[in-house]
Amino acid sequence: MNRHLLVALALLLAHPAGAADLPPSQAALEQRVKALEEQVAALVKSQAAVPAPVANPTTTKAQAVEVGNIKVTKWDYAPRDGEYGQSYYRITYTLANGYDKPIKLLKGSIRFEDLLGERVYTIALDQDVKMAPGKETNFRGDYRRNQFISEDARLAAMSKSDVVVKLNVDTVVFGDNTVLNLK
Repeated sequence: MNRHLLVALALLLAHPAGAADLPPSQAALEQRVKALEEQVAALVKSQAAVPAPVANPTTTKAQAVEVGNIKVTKWDYAPRDGEYGQSYYRITYTLANGYDKPIKLLKGSIRFEDLLGERVYTIALDQDVKMAPGKETNFRGDYRRNQFISEDARLAAMSKSDVVVKLNVDTVVFGDNTVLNLK
């Protein structure tokens, strides 16, 4: 039985309503206990009817993350150690241009989250891009991480299957200099 239900039952038995003046009679107490048992049984039954949470299939890493007509189709990361004890992540990602125009500038970010939706690490998108319409473009960068700051170091310790990628695109500039604000 749920621990919270037992605590509630104990509190109700210890402090029945209207007991300030006189203690309830034995028959009234038995009737009250029976009513409480029925309420607890109904609560237990209603908890059993609640389905177990199911992972949201739209947040899995295998699916493309899309904003407007731009999507992240592939991504990877690897913790690295550089010279003089500096640490960084080598992050690669592929963006697909679903627009019918070439893209030359992007303003946005990729946010890496855990399965609870908590931020683990964020990178800025490469701004100066040459993305042909209907094509995928690969990007790679080295992003500093401070191994002494737990938020920065957390991604290095996580399995890729436990990381969810969220794409955020604020502004797109197309080859003909038209600007699309997605904020």
